[in-house]
Amino acid sequence: MAYQDLIILCLYFISGREEACSFENLVIECFDRFPEKFSFEVNRQWPDARKLDRALRELRAKGQIKGDPRANFRLTADGLKRGRQLSKLFRQEKLF
Repeated sequence: MAYQDLIILCLYFISGREEACSFENLVIECFDRFPEKFSFEVNRQWPDARKLDRALRELRAKGQIKGDPRANFRLTADGLKRGRQLSKLFRQEKLF
């Protein structure tokens, strides 16, 4: 699964808890849920925030998220729709 989809899914989960989604919260959520994807290559026990950079810019360009690392992130209507789809797949364990 692409980093973009995993980030959308994590944003969807954070928004479902009605929490503010700062960059730090997003990094933690991504690493906690998908450590094999969002960790450093050498030190797997640590999150690699750089892995979110390009995907966040691409999601913003697609109009699926709003925000930036200095402010909170949030899903747009398109991002929320994609988040619902991914959440269903995740619950059915068909995500990967």
